[in-house]
Amino acid sequence: MPIDQKLDFIMFKYSVFAKAGLYVLGLGVALVSCTTTKNTTSSQSKVIATLGSNPIYVSDFKYTYEKSLKDKDSAYTRNSIVNYLDLYIKFKLKILAAQKAGIDTTLAFNKELATYREQLAKPYLTDKAKVEELVREAYNRLKEEVRVSHILVKVDKEAEPEDTIVAYNKILELRKRVLSGKNFEQVATQHSQGPSAKQGGNIGYFTALQMVYPFENASYNTQIGSISDLLRTKFGYHFLKVTDRRKASGKIQTAHIMIVSPPKSSVKDSIEAKRKIDKIYERLQAGETWEKLCRQFSEDQPSKDKGGVLPEFGIGEAIPEFEQAAFQLNEVGDFSKPIYTPYSGWHIIKLVKKKTVESFGKMEPFIRQKVAKDSRLKITQQSFIEKLKRLNNFSLNAKSVDKAIAKANANLLKGAWKYDKNDPLLNETVIRYEDRVLKLKKGYTIKNFFDFAMAKQVPKANLKSPKHYMQLLFQQFIDFSAIDFERNNLEVKYKDYKMLVKEYKEGMMLFQMMNDNVWNKAIMDTTGARKFFEEYREDYRWKERAQATIYSIANEQILNQLKSRLGQTRYLVTKVKADNLFFDKNTSDLNKNAEKALLRVANILKRNRQYRLEISGHIDPDEEDKLSSERLQKALGFLLRQRVGIDRIITKDYKKSKPVSIKNRRRNRRLEFAFYSADKKDLAIELNLTNPLNIKITEGIFEKGTNSDLNKVAWEKGETQLRDKDRILYVVIDKIQPSRLKEYNETRGKVITNYQNHLEQEWIKGLRKSYPVQINQKAIDQLVGQK
Repeated sequence: MPIDQKLDFIMFKYSVFAKAGLYVLGLGVALVSCTTTKNTTSSQSKVIATLGSNPIYVSDFKYTYEKSLKDKDSAYTRNSIVNYLDLYIKFKLKILAAQKAGIDTTLAFNKELATYREQLAKPYLTDKAKVEELVREAYNRLKEEVRVSHILVKVDKEAEPEDTIVAYNKILELRKRVLSGKNFEQVATQHSQGPSAKQGGNIGYFTALQMVYPFENASYNTQIGSISDLLRTKFGYHFLKVTDRRKASGKIQTAHIMIVSPPKSSVKDSIEAKRKIDKIYERLQAGETWEKLCRQFSEDQPSKDKGGVLPEFGIGEAIPEFEQAAFQLNEVGDFSKPIYTPYSGWHIIKLVKKKTVESFGKMEPFIRQKVAKDSRLKITQQSFIEKLKRLNNFSLNAKSVDKAIAKANANLLKGAWKYDKNDPLLNETVIRYEDRVLKLKKGYTIKNFFDFAMAKQVPKANLKSPKHYMQLLFQQFIDFSAIDFERNNLEVKYKDYKMLVKEYKEGMMLFQMMNDNVWNKAIMDTTGARKFFEEYREDYRWKERAQATIYSIANEQILNQLKSRLGQTRYLVTKVKADNLFFDKNTSDLNKNAEKALLRVANILKRNRQYRLEISGHIDPDEEDKLSSERLQKALGFLLRQRVGIDRIITKDYKKSKPVSIKNRRRNRRLEFAFYSADKKDLAIELNLTNPLNIKITEGIFEKGTNSDLNKVAWEKGETQLRDKDRILYVVIDKIQPSRLKEYNETRGKVITNYQNHLEQEWIKGLRKSYPVQINQKAIDQLVGQK
């Protein structure tokens, strides 16, 4: 189960606190409130209650109690404290039972808890201030687009030092040339190693969140016409020149009609593709509809039947030729001249929608998601790691590090390196951390590093030196150790985190125990549930009930329409129609079109099980009478083969009695279809066609006193009509059912719930015997009146 779903599930588990009366609130506060706390031994010594030999400390009780409070000003009343303590004791009794059962010792339990612990730790292991800064920075940059040219000298991000120096010296020399007056575009064309070299280094316009962060940063921090400092990305070393800035174009949505013409097409095919697109453009200019031409001629199969509509995009997110033509369209509905793109062929582009940069509030979730995934994430992680190293007094044993690095061999580059487990160096410390305030220390040994290296190593064909790769792994180990030291001490540093983990752990334990002793037991123990039902049979009784239909009606006109319809067995459904079937003269055969039409009729009946179908047969006065019956029988036979029940179909043979045309005699040779329903929901739909508020129909069996509309009329069989504010209330009571005892299957859900409560109460009684409860009244007295 994904972690976000698991967290939802554990929150569901907390609903069991409601069973114990403990509403553990404030989880969201705990997730973001990172207040450092020291151990509070003195408060731990104060006990508010004992369960057997197990104390409940005042500090733990207060923490949970205060998180459950809505009105903290009037919280510490004696009645409130005593009631909550009773619930808290029941909860703690169940936790003691879970501990005795070993619920929290199983591998599955601790594996699940570790997953939650890791997720809960995330807010404490993030530089939240840096994230906020980057999110706001990204939004501000999204308001502007920059056009940039750059020069790149490629070098692998893990390159050997000597290779890095060669690349650095080369890019440094190229930058000197440009600064001395050499033409940037010429230098880029001749020496840049990126795809944009052919365009003189020009990569066009872009905005925030489209480039790797160091490149974006340099672009937005460089003035128009200026040359940036050197920068390094995962691609290598760069420097860039900003050639323009402009207000952000926002995003647009377009549609297109496309004729495929890839670069390798023959001359003949290319000419034919161009002729096609030009002809389509000519017809668009003449006024033919875009949708029609797109459906008929576009060769983009996924979009042609949708009007050619494409997903929205912004600057730098589409093929340059397509993007340029699209952003030149000014008004929604405008379309471009045919344009060619080398990847797909010819396009005519229509503007569907334009969007400017939205407010920060609307864009914030999107920006946060992007920031969490792009190269900015490394910036926030690295800043947090450096902060931890300072706070926790990071130190390095350089001599031991050198000894560890020296153990690298050729197998490391193959991803198959191992270390000698008897090596005397393994216990030497390479990294130390110390929190001097909380007196927390930890050293990481060469063995810790070697275990890390073995787990992280992968084949490295791009590297030549095993020692260099070992050094890269050690840098990763430093980062890992900084986070690991902090993570392992979160419960000491942050009381909120400690208590939150404890709450999740106890919530999981409680869920399992409630499942085993109450919930599942009540469901599976059918004999016990029935015995409980019989013992408390009088508690499960129907009051007097009325089988009734309640109509809330807008006006007298709708009331009259309703009453006229209620006199009918079934109501004509006018919102659902099926096309008539027409026949050639003197024939009764069903052609393909007729079968398709009948198939649609069959599908309507299958989707609406309450519908009945009336088929009426008609013939032209020049035809023989038998044709009407033959046509009806063939239509009926087809519907029966589609597994429509014969009890749902009525046929009426009108023969020559209802001709509809003298000029077009084919219209007389027909079968007509009408759908009927006895369902009052369909009646309501029909009466609400002119206004959705014309009528509201409620029907069912109602216990006396449970329906406010029925409370307004006499509790007896019959019809009542009265004015209810600005509407008419029309109530029809068909039957009054006397009070009687419920059968088990009529109230099983309520029985199971009550049986669960019964089992829980009996369980608590047993736990109180196993763990006798003693309450410290003096501790309660001290809590009363506190703020």
